Amino acid sequence: MDTGYQTLVLNRIWQPVNVVGVERAFSLLSLDHAQVIYAEDESFRVFNSLAWF
Repeated sequence: MDTGYQTLVLNRIWQPVNVVGVERAFSLLSLDHAQVIYAEDESFRVFNSLAWF
């Protein structure tokens, strides 16, 4: 199932390293290999999968 949406993957120092589909992004999140970055106004918040879901 391809949704057509893509997600930017950043490394530990916030440099872009890859672009993956949403399914892969959720897979990485569920394995705790990724975090969600939420941008609001001029600030960023970082969530793990449990806090974000």
